[in-house]
Amino acid sequence: MLPRPTLRLPSTDEVEIYLARIKGRLKDADISVRTGVIEAIGAQTNAPDLAVPLLLGALPDADDGVSAHAISALSSFGTNAFDAFPTLTNLVNTGRLAEVRSAMRALAVIAPTEALPILSDAVVNGSSDILSVALHNVTALNPELGLRMRFAELRSPDAKRRLRALSGLRNHNIETPGVVEALKRAVDDSDSDVAQSASMQIRALLEKQKENGKRELALPDEPVIQARPLGEWLRMRNQDGQFSTNAVVALREAGTNLFPALFARLNYKDPVFNFPDYEVSIDAVAAFIALGEKAKPALPGLKKIMEADEEDLAVRAMLATLGTGVDAMFILMSGLTNQFVDVRNEAANYLTGEFGAKFPALRKEAIPLLTQLLNDPDESVRRNASSAFKQLSQPP
Repeated sequence: MLPRPTLRLPSTDEVEIYLARIKGRLKDADISVRTGVIEAIGAQTNAPDLAVPLLLGALPDADDGVSAHAISALSSFGTNAFDAFPTLTNLVNTGRLAEVRSAMRALAVIAPTEALPILSDAVVNGSSDILSVALHNVTALNPELGLRMRFAELRSPDAKRRLRALSGLRNHNIETPGVVEALKRAVDDSDSDVAQSASMQIRALLEKQKENGKRELALPDEPVIQARPLGEWLRMRNQDGQFSTNAVVALREAGTNLFPALFARLNYKDPVFNFPDYEVSIDAVAAFIALGEKAKPALPGLKKIMEADEEDLAVRAMLATLGTGVDAMFILMSGLTNQFVDVRNEAANYLTGEFGAKFPALRKEAIPLLTQLLNDPDESVRRNASSAFKQLSQPP
């Protein structure tokens, strides 16, 4: 076996010669050239005494993107770039936006102890445009302080500041004191962007819990089929969402005994945030479909859910009827007059798609309802209805 080659780091003399050759290009008219030179200088981490002054010299660049790139390159030297501290501190207060953001990130690496009060001040007194970066770096240096400051900003009268403060909550655990309460308040925020962001943060946290195995669904009184709990059977699906043959047989064997558990799963919401769980709900949809005609007694309950007040749930309830064949056609036709846009659209799609094609005579009865949708207040419904109407009106 050949000996493994040893990587030789360039000597200080070699780095000095190299940097002397390229430093003049920091004044090149081409931004990409200046940026490339900065990257090359930033790679010389074994020679901070030579590289750091050159990077500091690049900070006044006319292009703030180039300047910000030089600031980021300083970070690669860590505390060896401490000489940049006064300049970076000044940039936090007076720099252009890209420079301010890069300077805050760099300070946290170059001088973490000295940077904390500067970053904290940027959180309190800086604009909303730099708040996310400031909070992120304060949290990196002092997690407890960062979280307290984030909670304070979530109560700001400025919606933009509340929105920026939300961005990092997904990095905390649900068990962290105050996180759940803060997110619950934000979901009900008067600003729609803040409320939407809070919903996204919650879903990200719940997904993280699921990935970490800390969020196992345990519904009471779920049936056991062939010595296996229902949840185990529901996980027996391939990448296309289809159940294994054994799972279909087991589910149909249980039949109507599954209905209470499947309805509970269809309607399931996370107990902490009261948020619907799409995966749990869609498992119930797939199970209802797999039951085939054995799911017919569930149709009144599913139709009632379609007429309730949750759009996503109404769509899933309608899809859960598809295993019942011809009976589902009547459910789909009722969906054309549903209060929810997505229900009306999905009903039209299934009536004119492969499912409806199995019942050509019956789906012709949907034409008058589709005609009404041509005047629907929602543009997407009108467009869908027009396409469906043309398709159904064509001679076979």
